[in-house]
Amino acid sequence: MKNSILIFTLFCMLSACKRDYDKSKLGPEVIVVPESFTVNGFSANPSTFVNLSLEDPYFTCTMPQRAEFKIVVTGLLSGAQKSISGTGDFIGAENSTWTGDSDNNYMFRTGEECSVELSFHGATKKYYDTLTITGENVYPKTTLIQSFEGITFDKNGPNAATYGNYFDAPDLSKTDIKTDKLLKTCQGTQSVSFDGVDVNSGYYIGGMYFYPSSGYYTFSGYEPDSVYLNAFVYSYGDNSAVLNFSFSEDDNGDGVSNSTSEDEWTSGDVPVNGALGWSIISVSLKSFLDRNSSIGNGILNLNKITGFNMNMNAKVAGTRARLNVDYLTVTYGKPFNP
Repeated sequence: MKNSILIFTLFCMLSACKRDYDKSKLGPEVIVVPESFTVNGFSANPSTFVNLSLEDPYFTCTMPQRAEFKIVVTGLLSGAQKSISGTGDFIGAENSTWTGDSDNNYMFRTGEECSVELSFHGATKKYYDTLTITGENVYPKTTLIQSFEGITFDKNGPNAATYGNYFDAPDLSKTDIKTDKLLKTCQGTQSVSFDGVDVNSGYYIGGMYFYPSSGYYTFSGYEPDSVYLNAFVYSYGDNSAVLNFSFSEDDNGDGVSNSTSEDEWTSGDVPVNGALGWSIISVSLKSFLDRNSSIGNGILNLNKITGFNMNMNAKVAGTRARLNVDYLTVTYGKPFNP
């Protein structure tokens, strides 16, 4: 009897305790709609034709109750995909605006049609619409160095010198650097292919250089640790290659760079994801080392960069190396993210 009274007293005391809940520590809202849940008027706005460089599309529909939704936009040519999730009692510009970005390593293309799928947590029924991309996304704080679109070259073609591909002489007979339309690209319809054999076991096989149309590449207003060189890189799954980037400066302001008297900065070997497929590499310019430190002024001047070089090296001396590169950019503030 005494034990029963004690247990009852403890229960009353615990029940009377005030409970304070910190809402910030609660998990996300979860709403499961009934299977019979239906919506009306799902559509893309302001039009099913969208220029991502000029406008941010959004989606609308009316709903009978508050619900969790997910919208998936898929490029039917590019394979780019974007998911937009939210919770609300309606879908509109406030909770479904899309800025043209992608969740994977592919970018939406001009002229492609996209499927749009809407689903709700708890209901199996899905709703569909289409979008046509009339203009590709423009990425803020980004300088495009080369997209490899609209050009054609290989080591023997008439445009070889124009687009700056060069080779380690002993490896030339077994190496080519050329534009490639066969491989599915992360942006546009073609990339550049590097494929060669390190005949003389010196690691270096070949590369490309990129010069501005006039003057210098200028990245003023930013510190080197917030400026990034970025590239999409395709690995064939053999983990055979590494990339090396460098850039030259015009220290004395005479309009040209001189490797015998001015700074040249190098990234050293940049590892490439060895898994099959595309990945993004980003290198802060702060991490580049001055290989002419004894003859240049030793100051990284972001206003007088005369050009970039991109070289492919064999990961293992004396072996074949291959990869593709696409959409070479410089970004400010953070690495490139499609």
